[in-house]
Amino acid sequence: TWSTFNDIATQVNKMCVNLREVMTLMRNNADTLASSSDELAGTADSLESGASDTMSQSATVSSAAEEMSINMKNMAASTTQMTTNVQSVSSAITEMTESISEIAKNAEQASSVASNAANLAETSNETIGQLGSAADEIGKVIEVIQDIAEQTNLLALNATIEAARAGDAGKGFAVVATEVKELAKQTADATEDIRTRITGIQGSTQEVVQSIDEISKVIAEVNSVSTTIAAAVEEQSVTTKEIAKNVSQTSEAATTISTGVAESASASEEITRSITEVDHAAKSTASAATLTKETGVSLSTLAGELQGLVGKFNV
Repeated sequence: TWSTFNDIATQVNKMCVNLREVMTLMRNNADTLASSSDELAGTADSLESGASDTMSQSATVSSAAEEMSINMKNMAASTTQMTTNVQSVSSAITEMTESISEIAKNAEQASSVASNAANLAETSNETIGQLGSAADEIGKVIEVIQDIAEQTNLLALNATIEAARAGDAGKGFAVVATEVKELAKQTADATEDIRTRITGIQGSTQEVVQSIDEISKVIAEVNSVSTTIAAAVEEQSVTTKEIAKNVSQTSEAATTISTGVAESASASEEITRSITEVDHAAKSTASAATLTKETGVSLSTLAGELQGLVGKFNV
């Protein structure tokens, strides 16, 4: 019936409207899909190119970081050796400083001993001089005694002659004169012996004085040399202490440098590891970009096919 046909026509019209809307929506989505797939392919190209550049740069950085790490390790070994050497020098300087201090102490003691010896030699020289003077005075006294003995001997001789002239009356006087003469002779012998001894003492005294003069000169030279050595050692001690101070500061600086280099070497290794991870990530990104590009191409192809199918419908 017409009513039935009208219902069918109405339903067919609705279906055509719906189909038209679907086709329009599909056409729009196909266009959007085609545009998006093109953009996706372009983005994938850029991403792939960027990943390739990143891999190239990361490889360069990785190589440089690895070389820097090797250099840092070598530098760390060198600074460690330098620190060891500086510490050895510091120990040697310390020992030398102690030795110089001991030498300075000994030189000072030697200078003091030489100075005391010089004073003693001077005192001894004065004493010997006084002894020589006393010997000279004794010699003069001996000469006086000898003169008296000679005069006594002459008087005894005269008394003996006079006693002989007196005969028996002068016998007692002759005995006394003889004894006086004998005593004068003994006195003369004794004074001569003393004169000989005094002469020997004077000669020995002169030799001793000359020897002490020579000893005094030697001691004076030793004292001068000891004083010079003490002054030089003192100056060297000050210089050595300054060197020890500088070496100690150098040792501390070397230790600090060694620590810093070791930390830098560790940081270089960490950078190398990080660059390696970046390289791995770049490779993964490149693979993903390639896959995305392939997917974009597939979507673009699919969108083209979908557009072709939709274009066949004119609803």
